Amino acid sequence: MSLTQGKVPLNPAFNATQVIAALNHLEASHLVIGAETNLARRPPRSNLPLLQQIIPDLHGPKLESRAVPSLNQVVLVENSDGRVDTESLRSLLNYNRLLQHEGSTNLDVDPSLSPTDIINIQFTSGTTSLPKAACLTHRSILNNGKSIGDRMLLTPTDIICCPPPLFHCFGSILGYMATATHGSSIVFPSEAFDPLATLKAVQDEKCTALYGVPTMFLAELEILTTSTTTSTVLPHTGFEHLRTGIAAGSSIPAELMRKLHNVLNLTELTICYGMTETSPVSAMTTTDDPMEKRIDSVGWLLPHVEAKIVDPLDRGRVLPVGEKGELAVSGYLVMRGYWNDEARSKEVMVADEEGKVWMHVSLRLYHRLRPVFLLSWYFRLGIYDRFRPKNNLSFYSDTHRPATKPS
Repeated sequence: MSLTQGKVPLNPAFNATQVIAALNHLEASHLVIGAETNLARRPPRSNLPLLQQIIPDLHGPKLESRAVPSLNQVVLVENSDGRVDTESLRSLLNYNRLLQHEGSTNLDVDPSLSPTDIINIQFTSGTTSLPKAACLTHRSILNNGKSIGDRMLLTPTDIICCPPPLFHCFGSILGYMATATHGSSIVFPSEAFDPLATLKAVQDEKCTALYGVPTMFLAELEILTTSTTTSTVLPHTGFEHLRTGIAAGSSIPAELMRKLHNVLNLTELTICYGMTETSPVSAMTTTDDPMEKRIDSVGWLLPHVEAKIVDPLDRGRVLPVGEKGELAVSGYLVMRGYWNDEARSKEVMVADEEGKVWMHVSLRLYHRLRPVFLLSWYFRLGIYDRFRPKNNLSFYSDTHRPATKPS
């Protein structure tokens, strides 16, 4: 697997050890980093101590790093409003100077580019194991964003408020790519999640959609509940433009779903399911699915995506409807593999008799998490006879815009 150019977003909460490990695993040549990192509910953190562990002599005329031998250049973005002294850091390249130097350069499209080239190496969130570097292509993230926006019925008049971060698939693909492919606007309310800033952005920008994980929505609802009894003053108006959005990351309790409908007017809120390795969304509810289906399942497969439930001890055996097993997903959205990790890639990407590659959950992890895993797949994915009576194992795989769903 090779890569000439591509981006690798890193979690800004990474410490120096994690950043060095990621850079060395990727054999990265360039690092773009802010002078400060802003994290939720914490004061800004200077990144100079982190950089000094990578480059001991930040004031020297030349960048030298024993910790990351492949590193050729560090581009520093001044985002500290003067709180961090960056003028004397001669071994780093100032981002503003880079812009001035490249401002008159014509950026021609490389004719050798292919839709199946790797463009984004996305570290997994580490939910089931240590983070892994999933290789996603132009084709996979562009089409996944397009399908997500289609299912939300996005148009150029929509304005999406996106608190989830851009280093995660939630912000970069469900957020940016879904809006870019539909001409919609996108609002990033703050560098790190801030429930008050999010609600104000919705009001000020007249947003029609709001994204989040359940804990984000809970924090926003708490602001609205306590704003009349605390120093925070926020009018309960300005949410009438909201209609849709995405909730992902974990299941939405029924009571929370009702509050989002009634308080924030998110009557067309959708639920997404996926994983980083599938670019990331493989299944999603529609804007008019009944509330109980949005709570008890993750909806319908996206177009051009297939899924099956297999015996975890015999991945070639597809299980009948109602039996619990291991989920496998196939289609354009499956990653190219884990960067520089052929063994792990082969463990989860398995070709069937026809040569079609399926993304499986690791068998090793399956055994370790077996009790939780069985319940999680069974209940969250909605694998019930009463949901899909027509020989469908788990989801309905439609190929049309699901404004009207099949019976």
